[in-house]
Amino acid sequence: MGRRTWIPKDQGANRRRFFAQKALIEKFFPCFECHYEGRERLECIGHITPSLHCLEYTMLIHYRYGGVPIAWITDPEIEPSPRIHMYGDRSLCLYFPEDDRWKISDDVHKKIIPWAGERKMGSHLYF
Repeated sequence: MGRRTWIPKDQGANRRRFFAQKALIEKFFPCFECHYEGRERLECIGHITPSLHCLEYTMLIHYRYGGVPIAWITDPEIEPSPRIHMYGDRSLCLYFPEDDRWKISDDVHKKIIPWAGERKMGSHLYF
């Protein structure tokens, strides 16, 4: 029998997917403006209004290549409370990492932004 040859994952495909994120976010959420900081980090800022009678919130997203997107609500400022899932840096906890880990094949416009908009109770956001 022959030996198995290990073929490394196509890092180029991962890099192309990372750079496609900006166009996808701006296409599906035109209320967001994004820019790359070098070749390693995408920053997006936009406004979300989760439902008809909710306030408008300014959302900031940082996504580093090979990392997990991090999202904050920057305006109005949100005070941490026991009912709000936030990390120590006030970034939003949008999902349970053990249940649904972020993969490089995931898209910010399909997960992070919609999940932030779903964080509501009745007509008011949890935050």
